[in-house]
Amino acid sequence: MKLDEFIKIVIDNRLHPDRNNIYSSALLSLSKNRFILGESVLETIRDKGFFHRSIYNHYLFNLYECPQFTVRIVFWQPVKLEVERNTFIYGLKHNHDFEIFIVGYSGDGYETTIYKTDSSIMSIYTGDKPKIIGRKKIKLSVGNVIHLRPFYDIHEQHPPVSLSSSLSLILRGEEYKNVKSWSFAEDFSALHSGLGGEEIEIFNKISGLITN
Repeated sequence: MKLDEFIKIVIDNRLHPDRNNIYSSALLSLSKNRFILGESVLETIRDKGFFHRSIYNHYLFNLYECPQFTVRIVFWQPVKLEVERNTFIYGLKHNHDFEIFIVGYSGDGYETTIYKTDSSIMSIYTGDKPKIIGRKKIKLSVGNVIHLRPFYDIHEQHPPVSLSSSLSLILRGEEYKNVKSWSFAEDFSALHSGLGGEEIEIFNKISGLITN
């Protein structure tokens, strides 16, 4: 499947009652395109030049981005030293302020433990710990698809054995515009909010120092 075909499927099926299965199946088909990253990079260079900074950082490539959704490839590196885990927040329980579908794209894939909660993580604003009602462990190897709900699902990732990558569809909704994601301690008490935003801000500052 080509990227433009996938984008059309996402747009055309936003309100479809079987949307989750449609998106999962389409993402799996897209992941069989082994040239998608090179094609996307070349197209961006042609349109915007070599110094278009939003296309990539050290481990993440945005293949397509609009206010409603993003399609991206993320590379996951195995770790040799404990300090390297912090780069990819391996072992940190966290949720997302967006809905995400992820499929293994290359390598053996990272392992993730997903914790299902019975109510929105919004409850932590009142000091309550989320109640865990389900737990499953998945190896995100090539062809495996996972779906994480915004705020309801908590997960933690563990490094792959070899360099791996994942292909993901990230969906944003107006209802979550002013709500932050959270990271959690081992007992699921809330630690920090807005972790993803802080990570991006730090990366942008470092990049500015390097290029200026």
